Amino acid sequence: MATLQPSLPPHIEIVSFDIFDTLIHRYVYAPADIFDAVRSRLMTSKLALHYPKLIEDFPTLRRQSEHQARLKRAENCKGNMEINFEEIYKQLAETYPIPEDVCHTLQKVELELEQVFLYQSVVGYQKYQQAIQEGKKVLFISDMYLPQDFLINTLNSLGYTQANKDTVFVSGEHRCNKHSGELYHLVCHKLNLNPKVWLHYGDNIHADVEAAKQAGLSAEHASWSRVENIPRATVNIADSLPSSVVQAINLPQYQTKYPLGNDYQRIGYNVFGPLLFGFYIWMKKNLEQYQAEKTLFFARDAYLIQQIYQLLGNDMSDTEYVYLSRKSIYPLSLLDFPLDRLHFLIGGRAKRTLAAISKNYHLDLSQAQVNMEQFGLSPDTILTEENYHQVFNFFATCFQNISARSQEIRDQFAPYFTDMIDGKDKVAIIDIGWSGNIQAALSRVIAGHNHQTELRGFYLGLFPSAIQNIRSNCTMTGWLSHLDDNPEFTRILQAGGSELLEFVLTSPDGSTLSYQHNEEGKIVPVLEQKNNQEQDYEHKALEVQKGVLAFVRNNAYLLNQFPLQALDSLSWSQPFFDLVDNPTREQIALLADLTHSDVAGDNSSRLVLAEKLPLWDRLLRTKKYKNAYKNSFWKKGFYYRNNRSPKKYRG
Repeated sequence: MATLQPSLPPHIEIVSFDIFDTLIHRYVYAPADIFDAVRSRLMTSKLALHYPKLIEDFPTLRRQSEHQARLKRAENCKGNMEINFEEIYKQLAETYPIPEDVCHTLQKVELELEQVFLYQSVVGYQKYQQAIQEGKKVLFISDMYLPQDFLINTLNSLGYTQANKDTVFVSGEHRCNKHSGELYHLVCHKLNLNPKVWLHYGDNIHADVEAAKQAGLSAEHASWSRVENIPRATVNIADSLPSSVVQAINLPQYQTKYPLGNDYQRIGYNVFGPLLFGFYIWMKKNLEQYQAEKTLFFARDAYLIQQIYQLLGNDMSDTEYVYLSRKSIYPLSLLDFPLDRLHFLIGGRAKRTLAAISKNYHLDLSQAQVNMEQFGLSPDTILTEENYHQVFNFFATCFQNISARSQEIRDQFAPYFTDMIDGKDKVAIIDIGWSGNIQAALSRVIAGHNHQTELRGFYLGLFPSAIQNIRSNCTMTGWLSHLDDNPEFTRILQAGGSELLEFVLTSPDGSTLSYQHNEEGKIVPVLEQKNNQEQDYEHKALEVQKGVLAFVRNNAYLLNQFPLQALDSLSWSQPFFDLVDNPTREQIALLADLTHSDVAGDNSSRLVLAEKLPLWDRLLRTKKYKNAYKNSFWKKGFYYRNNRSPKKYRG
């Protein structure tokens, strides 16, 4: 949004601008990250096949070549270090002997990517427009090795139409720079200007302000941008570009370019947008390799993921959004009853009665009176840590009744699932993940109807417990964590990350409770009616999702510029892990009071992610504090919110 600019001083007749980081900015964090982007663009090319070491080391070689070219010119030209683009690549070809066509390819790609990553400065463009509207002569002056023609074309494409051969002055072309003040003098002499009526804008304090003033000009610092040109150090090539793009989000020039409506949209853009964009890239790469005949997005957690999938231009004809949940699919899937699965059926942090648990699996407790008495239970018994063993054993003895009822329900409603995958040999499943129980349940439901279909799940993360659900024709893999391959990521997810993700991924629809036949005989899902608490939760989630989708739209261009292998990186998840493990005061204020239910299909017993205890309990009731911490979903959110140390307390 344009802001009202004060009029320029009346004596000013000429306004000049630095170019980079004043009028135009990059979508990467540091200018040198363009060299990493060149490597990323070429990492799967034929050039990389023939010159693997050249491409792998390109960012370092490119920086070294520029440095060496400057030293060589200084030696030959009495200290003058101003070089041009051709001289940098000539030096690179001398350092790393390569054919001329390879050198030209590298130059071409670097220039292409400079243009890809450049965008118009909001504030810089306002200053430029003001100068034109007030009738000032506009100039562009840059300490830069890039060719003048390239800069003119770039400026024009970004709205700076006053840029031409008579108004653009580049240090590499004229062999003098702003830093020494010589370029200002050259422009002044060449155009016969009076420095006293000349105002210059630029982001470099010395070159654009101090040196300009020493040359007799007026000068103003372009404080609307921040630049730190530090070489990127990453172990994996594919991490370089994503980490740079993610870091660039927090630059002031970027935040001015992409303002958002509220704090929930901002956290969606800055934190969950990169995470889900990264997951999409990983998912897309794996789906292409798997070559599924159909892709199923599981409700509710895959709602936003499917939106992203559609937004990025994928064919939706071979996909389907499937309404199911633990509550709706588990009762259909009880073909057998291994004890390890029983833990999944009755577990959860919320307090539930034996009657409530039994209702989920259509068990009539009036027919299990003897079993209840055997274990000292009643319908009103609340499941606790102390009686968990008795409850567990009670349900184990009820296997035949539960299994028989499951068969009845399965006969009625299994076609909802079998019809959608009929004739398909390879079906992909997209969901949030964790233990893979829903996929495993679906595989049991379809087992009696279709023995050929292979289900392969692609998930945000899989905990070690998922190993119990992996078998022939039911395979799965996770992005953030896969079983126990990344214990640190698993820890983060289990310390609040999974609950925060379930919040972000919620859909406008209620949870799937069961299935029924409509008037036409078609099987349709029965969805939960949301209470006020759920509606507030959903409203906040939808605001976060607006930010997520904005990030995806703004960064979709990367998919057309780079191979998926160059973008497939866990670096996209860094802001999310920072949120979970080291949240700010603002993030805690936004998210800590959200509620979550970890009980299948039961949103009536929702618990706060990170409860704020009364001061008395925080300071003096240690046992209550420890129990509250243990039962909290978001551990660091609780810790910072209730910590007794003022230095660590965050709200």
